[in-house]
Formats: sequence, structure tokens, C-alpha cells
Amino acid sequence: MKISFLNIIIIILYNNNMELEEIKYKLTPVQHDFFYALKEYIELPIYFIGSILRYDYFKGYSDLDIDVFSPDPDSTKLKIKHFLNSEKKDRIIFININKYPMSGYKFYYNNSFKDEKRVEFDLSIFKESTKKILLETRFTYCEIPFIVLVYFLIIKTLHYRICIINNEYYTKLKKLIWVFINKDLNPQFMNYDEYTDIYKKNYPNTKYMVNI
Repeated sequence: MKISFLNIIIIILYNNNMELEEIKYKLTPVQHDFFYALKEYIELPIYFIGSILRYDYFKGYSDLDIDVFSPDPDSTKLKIKHFLNSEKKDRIIFININKYPMSGYKFYYNNSFKDEKRVEFDLSIFKESTKKILLETRFTYCEIPFIVLVYFLIIKTLHYRICIINNEYYTKLKKLIWVFINKDLNPQFMNYDEYTDIYKKNYPNTKYMVNI
């Protein structure tokens, strides 16, 4: 992934806009109250990523993706599970960014409410030390060509507002364009064996492990 000097400056200036209070106008009141309570409970910042930082975000409809960075991900994971009152097993994810392997926990949450009361999101927890590189990578999702932005606006309008595209086809249409334009920008998700192999290859003098 190549990031120009100008883009780095934009990223530095834009990171604050990923936090809850900077994007609260894009959330429904119920969503804002929910995430504010979560932030206060875990005593860590919550960073919003993905379409909520772009103009193709549909308030109350679009998916919400959240990153949390913690000095102790295991403790934060337990706090979040307690807050969500969830017994659902979290997933351990492994990603590779610029040959730097890292791991984290991932949750999917849906409170099953509808309309303006809906709170649904994916939340990932990573070590505090990975914050800079991960947020810089996440920011690249905001830098999409104008024609792609128009494409997203069209398919999301057809899906969320007019309701003539079902969930299955909507997901396929989204994935199709990301694969086309974003091959080199997406973090590479790996399984555990791939994770340990790349760790041994790039860090031969370091004991490799799940660096949660």
C-alpha cells in the first residue's frame, strides 16, 4: 500500500473525525447513546471506519464498523462482552499489512431492534501498538474514485430506500467493486498457519505468537 505525503497529512488531520463525538451527527440518537455508553464503560476511544466516513453512508441503514485499541485486549474483550451481555464467541482475526502481521478479536452485534432503534455493528479489538498503521490503512477506504462513490450511492439507494435489491445481491455488488479497485489496499486476512509463517519469515529472531 502506497500512501503519498499529502495523504499522510490528510490521515493525521482526519483521524480525529473517526472518533465518536466527531461523527455523532451521522448516527441515530439511539446509536449515539449506545456507543457513548460503551466508550464510557471500556474507558477507551472508539474509532469508526468504513462508509460512515464517506458520502455514501446512509444514516440508520449502513453497516457500522468500529475499531478499539487497547493496551490489554483480553481485558477489553471481557468488558465488551459483559456490556453487550453476549455469550457469543468472538473470532480471532489475523491480518497482514505491509508484511507486518497482527491479530485481534472481532465481534458482530445486532440487538434485533428495527428502524431507528437498530444497533448493528462489527467491532474489532487490537493492541494499542498497532493503532497508527491500522488507522492509516482504514483511512484508504475513504479515498475511492468519484465514479465508485456514485456506484455505491446508486446500489445503496436501490437497496436501502427503494428496496429492489435484496441483501444477497447487494453484498455481491459491494464485494465486486472492492475487489476491482482495492486489491492492494485491503488488509490481507489470514488463517493461523499463514500468520505464523509470515511472522517467522519476516521476524526470524522473534518468537512468533498470537500477538493479542
